[in-house]
Amino acid sequence: MHLSTKTFKQLHCTPPTPTNTPHTYITLQTGKLVVLVHLLTRIIASGERVVVVSTSTQALNIVATICNQHAWSTVRIDGATDATRRQDIVTAFNRCNVGQVFLLSTRAGGAGLNLIGASRLIMVDFDWNPACDLQGE
Repeated sequence: MHLSTKTFKQLHCTPPTPTNTPHTYITLQTGKLVVLVHLLTRIIASGERVVVVSTSTQALNIVATICNQHAWSTVRIDGATDATRRQDIVTAFNRCNVGQVFLLSTRAGGAGLNLIGASRLIMVDFDWNPACDLQGE
């Protein structure tokens, strides 16, 4: 996945450079991302696991990049996940402790998922209007 420079500008993040690829580094300059990292850090440090839900796969991509930056393992189900693999992913998360963060798109479709392997849920949706970010700080 490639994040465009426009995407980074919308998120007030550092755009990619040769030593700063989008998959390895995001500068946290939005209140929402700072709070998200703080929450994830505390949850994971306590030994708990978390489901991060979003309507936007692009938002999940950003959260995945942040998780990679912090060496937090992830599993993911979104619209691109084959329906025949979804239950295997859920089972691995619930029973085998695969992944500290479960990234889930609300638009993945299908019947409900039973994600008993996590004790926390965070809903992440970025509003691309910078005025909303300022209001939230």
